[in-house]
Amino acid sequence: MTASAVSGMKGKAPETVKDRLAAIDFDRERVVRPMADDDVGTGEVAAGVFHTDFDDPTLDSITSPLIEGSLSWEVTRLTTITADVSRHEAVSSTTDDSSKIVTSASLRVDHELRRNVLLNGEISYRNEDFQDSDRVDNRLDIEIGGTYLLNPNASLSLDYRYSDRASTDDAGDFTDNLVELTLGLKM
Repeated sequence: MTASAVSGMKGKAPETVKDRLAAIDFDRERVVRPMADDDVGTGEVAAGVFHTDFDDPTLDSITSPLIEGSLSWEVTRLTTITADVSRHEAVSSTTDDSSKIVTSASLRVDHELRRNVLLNGEISYRNEDFQDSDRVDNRLDIEIGGTYLLNPNASLSLDYRYSDRASTDDAGDFTDNLVELTLGLKM
């Protein structure tokens, strides 16, 4: 794998994975051996370096490693486990910080209970290190849910998500419990 710094990126940091990866020079490599017909997993990783120069002279330039990775394993034809890791720069929503370096990891399980009943669960951890300040946020999310496929064009989903964020900024702490009922329609 090779990586090199990219200079001259001005203004806001990229916000999507595609934008982040387009803003760096990197080689994308498979992290698992080529799959044979009987293999059940795939994976991919990208690594590089991001560099951001800000127009505001009071904000320091940022150069740091970037990592994106995903590994998917089909335990059975009905169950898939997916692990994701990421480390990238993101735009800060605070006026005191130029940006934040976000490091995250998640593990998700999807299971097809029946042809029209899908179940899922996910646990994720996210660390946000705000640049130009001492603020650090740590967030844990746990989600479980299910989807009932009414027909090929309509579904009904019920999800529960628990979120807990601990921050070095007292106003940044929160705990949230969310239940969501969704009707999905395709056209």
